[in-house]
Amino acid sequence: MEDLARNLPVDFSGRHILVTGGCGYVGNAIVRALLRHGAALVVLFDLSTPPLDLAPDAALATLFKERTKTIIGDVADPKYFTAEALGGFGLDTVIHVASFGMSGIDMLTRAKIHRVNYEGTLNIINTCTCFS
Repeated sequence: MEDLARNLPVDFSGRHILVTGGCGYVGNAIVRALLRHGAALVVLFDLSTPPLDLAPDAALATLFKERTKTIIGDVADPKYFTAEALGGFGLDTVIHVASFGMSGIDMLTRAKIHRVNYEGTLNIINTCTCFS
């Protein structure tokens, strides 16, 4: 996934992007690709599992420090999606990849699956609608 993202002929300079689930496998690859292509990011993630190394090399670590704000929070909690919480970042794009229970024993925790996957997605949709 990383090699594919390196060759994108896209410049995201000047874009301010919220990435939910930014410490997961897919979210982490998206964060790295967007940083390499000029985006400024807000990364929302929970810490229910140890995060992946978001910046594995020195160049990426510098970009991460300069152009990324991190929010440790729960996508299903509406307080992270208010104008007060996100209004100051000038976001123009949302990439929502936060999820739970997609494999293994986690698939048995239906209440959390519903809360994160359904209610979390509704929070994202409502936020996008409010911010236009």
